[in-house]
Amino acid sequence: MQSDQTSEAESILDGARRRGDVIRSELVRSRWIIPLADLSVALQMSAETLNGALQAGRLFTVEHDGHAYFPSFLSDPGLKLSQVERVVRVLGDDERLGEVAILHEREGFTLG
Repeated sequence: MQSDQTSEAESILDGARRRGDVIRSELVRSRWIIPLADLSVALQMSAETLNGALQAGRLFTVEHDGHAYFPSFLSDPGLKLSQVERVVRVLGDDERLGEVAILHEREGFTLG
């Protein structure tokens, strides 16, 4: 019985991971998330500066296929990065933060 429950739980978890991969692939394809180089150009900031903000916990990324992607809304000239930094600090170091923020942005919710 325990083995059947474990097998079922693993199957459910595998399905959830596959769905997450599909969603992240779509976010990359539709440019809801963008690589560091693209964000650097859009913001006219060096990659080193953005990486520093990331390492300091002031920005976040979404990981997919071994690459880090930034939410494209960060490139919005009307967005104050200081607002994003405050939200990231409040929410902490949860690895799911990026995905939650992206999905909320797609549904019309904003950070600012």
